[in-house]
Amino acid sequence: MVGNIIDNAGVNHGFLFEDGEFTRIDVPGAAQTFAFGINDEDEIVGFYLDPQGAPHGYLLTDEGRFITIEFPGATVTQPRGINDRGSIAGQYTNASGTHAFLLSSGVFSTIDVPGAAATFGRGINQRGDVAGNFTDAATGRTRGFVATRH
Repeated sequence: MVGNIIDNAGVNHGFLFEDGEFTRIDVPGAAQTFAFGINDEDEIVGFYLDPQGAPHGYLLTDEGRFITIEFPGATVTQPRGINDRGSIAGQYTNASGTHAFLLSSGVFSTIDVPGAAATFGRGINQRGDVAGNFTDAATGRTRGFVATRH
């Protein structure tokens, strides 16, 4: 499992808990690191804050390499889940708002729930269905969604 801890200095670090042991996850040069998803291939996704506080998405490969993930034109990219095929779900923010995304075979797709003020991708299953939540523009209420692959 992966998650996040806050140290005594108030700094966030990702962690991997595997076989009864914790391993800290820190993107090199990052001010803070957050880990959100892991697959059976031991690939981990999350986001980090650079020294200026700007957020960037990342993929930590099973070989220990960090790969930055940036939705084109986004100011914020936050990967939240990864399946065993390496497809990644999350959300990004650009000038028009916050949108869910799917990154599959190197291609980004936007997921916007109709009538939503904002859409947040939270996870992905093995088929590539993306689950998340959205803010209803008419009521301001938060609701869930599943975007299925056809």
